[in-house]
Amino acid sequence: MKVYLVRHGVTNEAENNRRQFPYSSLSKEGAKQARAVALRLLTEDVDVILCSEWIRAKETANIIAAELNKPIEEFAGIHEKEHSAALHGTKIDSSIHQEHDEDLKNHWGDLDWKFRNEGESLREVTQRAALFRDHLLNSHQDQNVLVVSHSGFIRGFISSCILGDNYLDEVMLRLWLGIRVRNTGVSLLEHDNSNGIWSIEYLNDHFHLNPPG
Repeated sequence: MKVYLVRHGVTNEAENNRRQFPYSSLSKEGAKQARAVALRLLTEDVDVILCSEWIRAKETANIIAAELNKPIEEFAGIHEKEHSAALHGTKIDSSIHQEHDEDLKNHWGDLDWKFRNEGESLREVTQRAALFRDHLLNSHQDQNVLVVSHSGFIRGFISSCILGDNYLDEVMLRLWLGIRVRNTGVSLLEHDNSNGIWSIEYLNDHFHLNPPG
C-alpha cells in the first residue's frame, strides 16, 4: 500500500499572519497551489482520495480530484490539531498569541499540554493519526491512497508509522518537529505487507510550486 500525503494550499488567514481555524478557506494563491499539485499527481498511481473535513483541505482535495478523476471521501478525524477557540483567526503578534507561545515554552516537551486546557494535545493528535493508520491497513491495504490533510496531522501520521505505538515522548517530539510540510507538499509512505514495515519514499516534495522556466 502506498499513502500519498498532501498538505492543503495556503489560506487567507496564513497570508495575513493570522492563525487558521476549521473554516479557513484557500486564498487565490492556495487554489493555484492546489491546481499545481493536482498536475504533479497525475503521474502517480492513486486509487482513492481521502480528505479532512476542514474547509481548506476539502477545497484542495476537490481541485485534485477533478484533475485526477478519482473518487473523494471526507474522513472525520484527519484534521489539524484543534486549538483553543480563543486563538481562531488571531494575529500572530496579538497578546493572546504571545501568551500561547510563552505557555508552550514553559511546557516544552510535554506532549499532553493544551493552551488554557482547551483543544487537543500533541499526544491526542498522534493517537488520532495512529487510528487512521490502522484504518488504512484494515480497509485500504490493496489500494494506493491520497490523503489531503494538514501539517500537524501529517507529521503525527508519519511519526506514528515510523515509531509505532510505543515510543519515548522525547523521540516522538524530535521526530514530529523534524518533519517539515509546506503547503501542497507531497510525501509518500509505503507499507510492506510482508513484514509490516513502513518506509518513507520521499518527503515534502514541493518542486511543483517553483517549476523550472
